[in-house]
Amino acid sequence: MTGQMMAMISIGTEKMTLSVHDFGKETAEKISVDDGEYAGLHLAGRNVARVYDAYADGQWVPDWEHATKIHALVTEVFGRDEDGSQYVPAKYTQ
Repeated sequence: MTGQMMAMISIGTEKMTLSVHDFGKETAEKISVDDGEYAGLHLAGRNVARVYDAYADGQWVPDWEHATKIHALVTEVFGRDEDGSQYVPAKYTQ
């Protein structure tokens, strides 16, 4: 994923691109997301609309428990950078 502002990674920006890396061939192919019925909405609105539709259809959607795991992952990544423990099993999965 590439873009100008990494702080906006969870929402996206118009200039963000997605690529799939094939590690066996060491190639990367750009892909696009079909916005379909959401194309007329602002990027943040598209994300919210997808979540609401998934919830209405009974599909799994991120919840508070999921958010706390993501927060733990981010905290751990920053901690590993500070203390040099990159190769220790992740604590947030235990």
